[in-house]
Amino acid sequence: IDPFLCTHLIFAFAKFKDGELIEVSPSDIKIYGQMVDLKLKNPALKVMLSVQRGFSELVNSDDDTLKKFYKQAIHYLREYRFDGIDLDWEFPKANEKEKYSRFLK
Repeated sequence: IDPFLCTHLIFAFAKFKDGELIEVSPSDIKIYGQMVDLKLKNPALKVMLSVQRGFSELVNSDDDTLKKFYKQAIHYLREYRFDGIDLDWEFPKANEKEKYSRFLK
């Protein structure tokens, strides 16, 4: 991958269950490292982890489950040296708008 081709690279997709990111395969971890190491050639490159599916369940969770997700997501991003997270929630329900705003805060 040419590290100057894009400003951001997004690894798709991490998954979560019951408010926790599910541990990935060794091959995914290897790819994480390869993607993040591209920043050695282009320090301005941002490498992010995309999380998909299950957001309706998560945003409707209680505060303890949300706190568990936040804490675990931050740990995961730091452990694998990602610059940020992409929340790929494609089809939220109309009544979940306020809950999603609360989730993002």
